[in-house]
Amino acid sequence: MYCPRCLTEYRDGLHECASCHVPLAAGAAPKPSVERTIELVAVLETGDALAVRLAKAALEDAGIRYIVTGDESLYIAGARGASGAGETPPAGRHCVIRVASESTAEARRLLAPLQRSETGPGAGSGPEAERAE
Repeated sequence: MYCPRCLTEYRDGLHECASCHVPLAAGAAPKPSVERTIELVAVLETGDALAVRLAKAALEDAGIRYIVTGDESLYIAGARGASGAGETPPAGRHCVIRVASESTAEARRLLAPLQRSETGPGAGSGPEAERAE
């Protein structure tokens, strides 16, 4: 016997919940389902196949669960796309790696060396900028 409102269990022979004052239901109380929404945060966006593979390896080594979205089929080592490029995806194509919000700081720390953005902080400096000059 259990209360269908508060799920308190009662012994047989009772007919009403002492708290809710509703009739008891027969059987065992159902187990409440716990839904947990996980907030995902993007920690790496890249079109670089090597960066995707290195990021996945680093996160796995650290025990950080992740989700990769994007067209990973474009990142097969040695594959050549319509553009004739080796591992460089066509313009505008990229992968996004996301982790749970509680793992964001550690994931970003691990993946910092892989961050290469032409528009982000540090753009215009480093080896790429030196070659362009």
